[in-house]
Amino acid sequence: MQRREAIAIPPKRFIASYRIGDFPNAGLKLLPWKVAACDGVLINAYDFLRNTRTVRFANKLLDSPDPLGSLELPDELILDSGAYYFVRSNSADIDPAKIVELAIRLGVPQVVTLDHPFPPGQTAEEIARRIQTTSENTKRMSESLNAVLSPSKPSLIPALHGHDRETLWSSFRSQPVIQNEETTKVGVGSLAPLAQKGALREAAEAIIHAREILSDKHMHVFSVGSPLAIHFAFLCGADSVDSQSWMMSAAFKQAHLSGLAQIRLSTRERERDPVEYDKRRKRFELQLLELQRNEQFAVKDWVSGELQCLRDEKDAKEYTDGLEDGAQGNRVHWRACHNLAVGTFEANRMTAELQRGTVAEFLLARHKTGPYKSAMRDVIDELHRKCLLGKEDSPRGSDKPEE
Repeated sequence: MQRREAIAIPPKRFIASYRIGDFPNAGLKLLPWKVAACDGVLINAYDFLRNTRTVRFANKLLDSPDPLGSLELPDELILDSGAYYFVRSNSADIDPAKIVELAIRLGVPQVVTLDHPFPPGQTAEEIARRIQTTSENTKRMSESLNAVLSPSKPSLIPALHGHDRETLWSSFRSQPVIQNEETTKVGVGSLAPLAQKGALREAAEAIIHAREILSDKHMHVFSVGSPLAIHFAFLCGADSVDSQSWMMSAAFKQAHLSGLAQIRLSTRERERDPVEYDKRRKRFELQLLELQRNEQFAVKDWVSGELQCLRDEKDAKEYTDGLEDGAQGNRVHWRACHNLAVGTFEANRMTAELQRGTVAEFLLARHKTGPYKSAMRDVIDELHRKCLLGKEDSPRGSDKPEE
């Protein structure tokens, strides 16, 4: 592919979704963003208001004069409403006014509307009802924030929902807040259930439509998943994504790595099929070594924060040993920090490739094997067909589609 002159593109950002209390309750030795590269953090109102697993720890934070001070969070901080917990429920059973109060108490700069996502297969009537619920909650939260006089009050991130162009437009029209010039960032939801079913093409198509509808507003895609999945979101026009998979995968002994499907690292996994396990581990180690040599992927001692130079296959093996449950005990902290670093690294690589105009060939190389190989080729072909991979190799909505 011919390389074009580099152009300026806003950095793509990987936001780490974090459950309150995971440090130290979930095996983390310290706050991961103290040692791993991290563009920002998304915390969840549900953890403060309703989650029985976290509310006790959350209440301790709220009792402090500076509730979030002890978390030493990055500058990019978002308070999500927790609506994803209700995707399988008929109602989003949280008071939107409580979320606004919480956002002000925590001092967060951004708060997501209390939307009501929907999974695939819902009736038209149920989808319309959930879109209306989202619209009403967004209006209530916008009015509550407008009544706050403090210049440091949080900005509202409204949410667009839909699995197809028509539904996304319906969601857009139902929320005047999204259409306001003052609203510069909009979230896109209801896509995680599609991705979880392996429907990456459909999710990508929805993101393309959302990008067209939102024009040049900052578009954030909620709950994207693995590093391989975030490629689709950024390719189709997302400016930022959030994911909890860096932590959830680590808890299930899974390690991420650019260009590979995730691998489960434990001695028990080896016992099930030693030959296959060692083959997959070796592939992981060689890819790790190649990424550090050719793309400057940085790995560390994930407790001290000291950079580690992987000089050869022996070093790569020793680093991977440190991610594997077994003789060294539970290594969830090391995997979580490693996974977080991988997600941030891939966001930075996407920015660089988009700036150079070489994102298509980069992604075809990243997906030369793995579960999304054919889906990635199809999405790239579709973007070319629609002339959305042009000068910038990045779809931006310059004009809204006809209604």
